[in-house]
Order: sequence, then structure tokens, then C-alpha cells
Amino acid sequence: MCIDLQREMLRKVRARLGPRTLWLVQASGSQLRFRDGVFDRSFLVTVLGEIPDKRGALAEQACVRVLAVT
Repeated sequence: MCIDLQREMLRKVRARLGPRTLWLVQASGSQLRFRDGVFDRSFLVTVLGEIPDKRGALAEQACVRVLAVT
């Protein structure tokens, strides 16, 4: 899954990966619309500097809310 706020960036992912692209989701990284514990991993790649609400983004992704706790 790839999440980005900008639709154009998601189009670039789709163009590059083609049919291998699974899910592309247009959403804010600091307000994810997923239930708690739904993901095993989360990666932030060269994006944190562009997110206005850095604390919110980290709380959503890196600090367990959407990550499964094992």
C-alpha cells in the first residue's frame, strides 16, 4: 500500500509500478483512516519533512496506533 496526500504522486507510483501496484490511498499521514493494529510495518520514505503535523504522523504510524503489536 502506498499513501500520499497528493493524487499526482500516486499517479507517478502507478505509472512506475504498473500492474504490480496494489493499493494507492490518497490520505493525510497524520490522520489515517484505518483501524488500530491493522498493519505489520510502516515506512516513511523522504516524507516526514513535508508533513505539517509531524507529531500526528508519527503517532499514527510509528507509535503503534495502526501497527499490530506482537
